[in-house]
Amino acid sequence: MENIEKKQSKFSKLLHYFTTYEWIWLLTLSFFSVLFLFLFPEEETNGISGIIIMVLYVIDVVVTLISELLASKQNKWWAALYLIVDATEIAVFLILWTRFAYLASVILFWVPMHIISFINWGKHTDKNKNTYTVVRKLNWKGLLTISIVCLVWTLVVGYLVAAYGPETDFYSSVLIEQIIAYLDACVTALGVANGVLLFFRYKENWLVWLAAVVLETAIVIMSQQWIYLVLQVGYLFNTVYGYIKWTRYIDNNNTNSKKIQQTSQIEENK
Repeated sequence: MENIEKKQSKFSKLLHYFTTYEWIWLLTLSFFSVLFLFLFPEEETNGISGIIIMVLYVIDVVVTLISELLASKQNKWWAALYLIVDATEIAVFLILWTRFAYLASVILFWVPMHIISFINWGKHTDKNKNTYTVVRKLNWKGLLTISIVCLVWTLVVGYLVAAYGPETDFYSSVLIEQIIAYLDACVTALGVANGVLLFFRYKENWLVWLAAVVLETAIVIMSQQWIYLVLQVGYLFNTVYGYIKWTRYIDNNNTNSKKIQQTSQIEENK
């Protein structure tokens, strides 16, 4: 009886952990990802069944949505869940034999980054809210540096992939394949910048991620991977949502810190 009550208690906590808006956002997009599975079935690519590819798509989309939502709520478990996303995306792009810049970033950067981010976020838990991680704000010099690095990366890596990347029968033309090489390089650079900012808990990660979402949407449309449009819509809404939530948290913390300092000064003067 006690075990049943404990299970019900855990389920109740999970149910109430997400707001009504968050549940609607998560369930609606998950539903459409499954719907797109039937509306836009994937064809066999490079000898791999389209059904296998589509199942991987759905797993990728749904787990990513949950992870992104946890990140917006400043919950460290976003990083742990993203390891499932990493494994799924590695499988997808190896099957399709494309997105080599992004694939390299997942293997060499995102997997270790998600592991150390989970550990780092756990060290900065909010003292008053144990499910929250303390976040902060980056200055304009940091953003300018990130922009310059991303631009250089895009031009260099984009050229190398477009010129020397192996051929695939996934795209309809060579021109589209070359354009996507540059877009992929830029998305990869922005993704790495986003990962670093997330690791250090800077709210500007959401601005960088917004730029990546716009470019990724262009890639999805040109690649005709329609199920990933669901993910991009989810990214868009959650990016704005996360930026607002982190900004409010930082503003509230700054206000509380000022009040504590003022109170301390008054007491010292007395």
